[in-house]
Amino acid sequence: MKKRIRIAVLLVLTLAVLCSCKAEETTLKVKSIDYDGLTELTAAEPDEEMIKNWSLISQNPYVDYICYLTVSGESLVVSNFHDSPNTFMTHRTTNGYFLGVDVGEFDGWVKYFPYYSAVAPEIVGSSRDVVNENCRGFVEDWSRNVYLFTWDYAGLYSPGSGVIYELRLPSLDGEWEWKQVAEAAGKPLFFEYDRENKIIYVVSSMELVAFSLEDYSVTTLSDLSLWGAATSMVRIDNKLYIGMAMGIYEYDLTTTETKWYPMDYPKYVHN
Repeated sequence: MKKRIRIAVLLVLTLAVLCSCKAEETTLKVKSIDYDGLTELTAAEPDEEMIKNWSLISQNPYVDYICYLTVSGESLVVSNFHDSPNTFMTHRTTNGYFLGVDVGEFDGWVKYFPYYSAVAPEIVGSSRDVVNENCRGFVEDWSRNVYLFTWDYAGLYSPGSGVIYELRLPSLDGEWEWKQVAEAAGKPLFFEYDRENKIIYVVSSMELVAFSLEDYSVTTLSDLSLWGAATSMVRIDNKLYIGMAMGIYEYDLTTTETKWYPMDYPKYVHN
């Protein structure tokens, strides 16, 4: 009798543990056209073996697939869209525009051009060099305050560093001024601006950081060097979702919790 009771107790405890594990399973609702049947991803621990071998074509038939993220309404959309690198970037502002170039290890720079500088330089002034670094993007705080992100290339085997400049127009009849205000590790890739809190979230080739416009501080939120280069970043509610080749990385801005949602390519890729 006692033996039967012990067995019954063990069965109850086992069922409780299994139910608890099932209840704690976290899923992420998504939509997709490229990946037929994909409606959700399940959070899991990183698969170090998969990460190690991901770029090996001989061992990974899905090396050309990625999770590129966009937002439709309030839904996260996953696609296999390969965005072309922006070699040239322009940012129009009051009184002129900034032109940036990024051709990787070959060249990179940013210049400022007053409007009509090509036809009337004696009236409006000529173009000016801003910095000889690879241009990675512009984020406008307001029409006379812009933040420039560049990549200080340091060689093929170095991640280099991201550099942040403040571009400022003191007055409407004045001239644009600029100065370096911060640095971060790796090549800047994507940006999300939280206008209410004056913070620009930056995903680089190495990490996720928060750049404060109030005091120019850079706070590392998460190390991303394990996952490889990001393909995209979006924000829904108070969470950042970073698309990777191997899945989706989630960062909760409220709790600072992170989750990893691996992509099951064999299930959703039908060749």
